[in-house]
Amino acid sequence: MRVLAAALAGLEVVLIPVSAFMAMISVMLFDAPGSDQNNALWVAFACLWALPLTLIIGAGFEIWAAISYTPRRFAIGLILPMIPGVIFFLALMAAGF
Repeated sequence: MRVLAAALAGLEVVLIPVSAFMAMISVMLFDAPGSDQNNALWVAFACLWALPLTLIIGAGFEIWAAISYTPRRFAIGLILPMIPGVIFFLALMAAGF
C-alpha cells in the first residue's frame, strides 16, 4: 500500500503544477484579440501563484502520507494538496472563464 501511496503522491505532485503552467501558457499565448486582458492577467497571476504553493503543500503532504501510511494520514495527504487547486478554480471563475 505504501508503493501505491508513493505513486499517487508522485503523480499528483507532477501533474497539478504542469496543468497550472499549461493553463498559464495557454492564457498568455492564445488569448483572443479584443477580449478583456484584465481577465487574462488574473488567470496568469492565479497560475503563477498556484505553481509554487501546490508544489510546497502537495509535495510535503503527499510524501508524508506515503512514508507514514495510515488511512487517516493518507486521506489528509490527498485532500490538503487540493486546496490550491480549488482556490485556482475559484480565481478562474472570478476572472470570468
